[in-house]
Amino acid sequence: LETLSHNEEIVTKLLEESDPDVAFLARVKMMQGHLNAAVAVVGKGDLAEARQHIIHPISEILPEIMKVLQERNLKDPTPMLNVVLDLLQDGATNEVQSALYDAIVEIAELEHSIDPSKMVINRIVADTAVLLLRTAVAEYAVAFKNGRIANIVEYHDGAAFVAEAAAVILDAKYEWSTRNPGAFSDLELSLKELQTAWPSEIPP
Repeated sequence: LETLSHNEEIVTKLLEESDPDVAFLARVKMMQGHLNAAVAVVGKGDLAEARQHIIHPISEILPEIMKVLQERNLKDPTPMLNVVLDLLQDGATNEVQSALYDAIVEIAELEHSIDPSKMVINRIVADTAVLLLRTAVAEYAVAFKNGRIANIVEYHDGAAFVAEAAAVILDAKYEWSTRNPGAFSDLELSLKELQTAWPSEIPP
């Protein structure tokens, strides 16, 4: 409990005290993670879980960045996400997959509103990766109860957020490894070890 509390404190600090684009980029990545998780479970035919991976961004993430979207004159992805929900309701699997990919592309475009000079490790990249990883740990903790999976949606959320953090880190691999090859090598090994906490889409 003490470790989880410390983790939550750091997440809160990153969200509230770091460059505002850290929170914005992390939340964009979280939405992408949710949608990628939805793609995976739709592929398995689990439309009920897929709905949760769409509802979470709409209800939990978008409200936190709506002001930024308005200030930057960015497109609100809510209507497209609602289209996905409607298709899920109809059970139109093929159409759902297509709509999900369109939504992922649309949400990824929100990142372009960030000043490119910030997209380096000594500006917002490292903090964004940390925020994603620590949020994944929180999702993982919520997924378990008495040592067993009690919430498969949160389990998949954690895996998706780790995947997004890994993508952020690997996008900066050249810069990071050039500055400190040894540290980046350790980072990659630690990231791979962390990913073993989610060995498969169906937990052991």
